[in-house]
Amino acid sequence: MHVNLLPSSFVWQQLLRKRLRQWAFALAFLFFVLIASNVPLIVQWWVDLQEYQSIQLAADPARKLQDDRIEITNATLGLKHKIESLQAITARDRGTSLLGLIANSVNATDKTVQIQQLHVSIETKSTEMQSANPTLISNASPARQNLMTSTPVPDHQVCLTLKGIAVESESISKFVDSIQRSGVFPKVELHSMQERMLLDRSIQDFELECFGNE
Repeated sequence: MHVNLLPSSFVWQQLLRKRLRQWAFALAFLFFVLIASNVPLIVQWWVDLQEYQSIQLAADPARKLQDDRIEITNATLGLKHKIESLQAITARDRGTSLLGLIANSVNATDKTVQIQQLHVSIETKSTEMQSANPTLISNASPARQNLMTSTPVPDHQVCLTLKGIAVESESISKFVDSIQRSGVFPKVELHSMQERMLLDRSIQDFELECFGNE
C-alpha cells in the first residue's frame, strides 16, 4: 500500500508545475511547427521588404526634385507679386496705384473688408551724408569733407493711414498680411480694432498705418 506523506499544498504545487511545463512544451512545439510551415511566406516577406526599401531609396531623389520644384514655384509667385506691387507703387499715377494695392489686399480677404478712409502723408527727413557714405568722405580732402558732411541728404517716408470695417477679425489679419507681403510697406501697424453692432450684426472697426520709403 502506497501512502503519500507530503503536505497536500506541496502536492498541488508539484502537479501545477508539471502541467505548466507540459503546456509550455506543447505551445513551443506548436510555435515551431507554425514557423516551419510558413518559412516560404517569411522569406517572401523579407524579399518584398528589401525591394520596397530599394524602391524608396530610388524614389527619394525624384521626390526631392518635386519638392524643390514646388518651393521654387511658390518663391517665383511671391517675387512676381512683389514686382507687380512695386511697379504699381512707382507708377506715374501714384494715387491710383495705392488704391490698386489696397484693392488687391482687400481681395485677399474674400472681400470681407471695406476701407472707409484713406490718408497718405509724406514726411521728409534729412540725414548727414557721412552716415550714408563714410568711406567716400574719408578719402576726400579736408575742405571737401566739410562740404560733404554739412550737406543733408533728404529721405522721404510715406505713411498710409487706413480706417475701415470688417466682418471678422480674421479678415483684418489677412488684409494686414497681404499688405506686408507686397513688400511696399515694410512696417504695418494695427492701431485699433473695436467690435460694434451694425444692423443686428457684429462688425470690427479697425485703423492701421503703413510706413514705407518714397
